[in-house]
Order: sequence, then structure tokens, then C-alpha cells
Amino acid sequence: MPRSDQPFAVVDIGSNTVKLYVFVCDSFGEPALVFHHADTVRVGHRIAASGRISDDRAARLVETLQHMEREARAKGANRLFAIATEAFRQAANAADVQRDIHDRTGWQVDIISGDDETQLTFDAAQSFIVVNGSATVIADIGGASTEVVVVSDQGSLTAAGSVKLGSGSLFDEHIGASPPPLGAMATARRHSIERLRQARLLPRFTDHLLLPGGTGHFLHELLTILDSSAVLDRHGLSVLNNWLSSKRAEETAELLGIQVQRARVLPAGLAIVEALFAELRPGEARAIPSGIGLGLARRICRIDGAKQPCDRREPEVGNDCANHWQRICVSNSIDK
Repeated sequence: MPRSDQPFAVVDIGSNTVKLYVFVCDSFGEPALVFHHADTVRVGHRIAASGRISDDRAARLVETLQHMEREARAKGANRLFAIATEAFRQAANAADVQRDIHDRTGWQVDIISGDDETQLTFDAAQSFIVVNGSATVIADIGGASTEVVVVSDQGSLTAAGSVKLGSGSLFDEHIGASPPPLGAMATARRHSIERLRQARLLPRFTDHLLLPGGTGHFLHELLTILDSSAVLDRHGLSVLNNWLSSKRAEETAELLGIQVQRARVLPAGLAIVEALFAELRPGEARAIPSGIGLGLARRICRIDGAKQPCDRREPEVGNDCANHWQRICVSNSIDK
């Protein structure tokens, strides 16, 4: 049986936001959320230009992880799992920051590949996938990359990949101010369309566009505040564009109750969603409460429920990925 009484902590170090989750495995072998906390550190700030995580962002990350470790342990979690994504994949000094985190906190950060991140996105969104009609497209918009997963109307994965297109990097390169300069949103949208086309992952259309992660969540929340009857369709995107293209981040942050730094990059996140609508022509999109942290938690609960820990693997995961997750299990299974 899964170890439902033993909390464990997962940290997702995104290029915009660091997210802490504390889970227990329920009696069905699924993760049940006990605690969640997020902090906008923006480790990916201007990383496309500099090629490194800046010293001040690295220091802020360590402080954030120290605080999150205290929160996790206060909730009874002794097993700590940490994964980092595109900013760490790009940064020339990623190993140095990784080592500093290991030396100064209880987290041992694993820098996952784009393929691993995409697989976790798929794992997390499984219960929201529609298995009739057109294909389902899952687009997890992060700070420096967007994970795209295409699932057939029969539920099988047909295309997946990590696109170097994120709300943080797009903001830094094409918007850069709050409110966005005149024409900046249109430029960001055109750039997003170009990147999505270059990736050659998207189908010609879909009726089912799922947006996990903070971008989808905050856009949905903001739209509900601005127009309670609106949904994430073309009209809803127009309502969001009118607000985000003309308001300062402080106003958006106050409405949503989020950090100003997170609100600053939300216009860029909207530009990516607008690009997805232009390419896929869905009736509407759906924000879903999942992400790679949940995907990893599902893996951990399945491992905990197996008679031979770390031996059971899902058939869609290739050998390299299986070895990767076995390494995570082994390196983090000892209480630190």
C-alpha cells in the first residue's frame, strides 16, 4: 500500500516561480496536497542575454529554498525532492548554483531535461485529457520554455516537446516595461507564433487546449474578476489584452493578490496564449490545476506503492527516462 501517512515535499524551480508542494499518498496511490507555497524569484531573468543565473537571483533562490525547507519540515516532510527547468538548462553557472543549494539547504536539485519536463506535464494532466473529438493540446507556459504535449482523441501521446518560449524570457526580450509599450504585445505575439511554428509540434486545430501552471491559472482568475461571465475564448482574451496592455503590474498584482514581479510577466504569458489560439483555433481554453510538481508527486506515490521501490515504470517512458527517475528515487529516498 502507498505510504499515505508520510508527507513528502516537492519543489519546482521554474524560471519565474519557485513552487513548494507537500503531499501525502492517498489510499489509491495518488498524491493529496497538504500544503502549497510559491515565490517569484525569476532565476531566469535575462538569462537568454547573459547566459547565467545572476548572483542576486542565485542568493535569493537559496534564501527561498531555506525558507521552504523549514515550511516542508514543519508539515512533517523529511523526504525532499527538487527539480529545476529551463533556466538551469541554459545557465553556464547552473552547476555552481546547484552545488550552493546542496551545501546550504536540504534540497538536492535535479536539473531535468526538456523531455523529462514534457513527460511530467503529461503525467500531471492525465485526468483532464478529453478522449473523444479532436486532439488535446497541453501547453504549460513557464518562464523560459513552454512544454507542449499533443494527445490523440484516443488518449495516446502523439507529439511532445519543450519550446524555448516562456513568459519571462518573452517579457525581457520584447516587452520590458509595465504597462507594455505601444505595439509590444503584438510583437510578442508574432514572435510566439514564429517559435511555435518552428517547433512543429502543434496539430492544425484542436477543440481542447489545456493550460496548466501559473499562466493559465492567473489569466483565468483575472478574467473572472474583470468579467465574471467570460471564459478563455477569443472574447475573453480580448478582455485580458485590454487590461494587461494598459495597466501597471502593481494594479494586476493587487487584483490577483500576487507578487508584482509575477504580474509583470503576465502580459507575455497572454501573448503566448494568443499565439496558441492563432495556431490551433480552439473554441476556448481551460486552465487546469496541475503542473510538473504534481507529475513528479504521482511518480513518487507509484514508487511508494510498489513492492520493489523504483522498479515499476510506465510503458510510455523510455529507458533513458526510466533510468533518470530511478536515480531521483535513489538519491532522494534517504531522509536528509
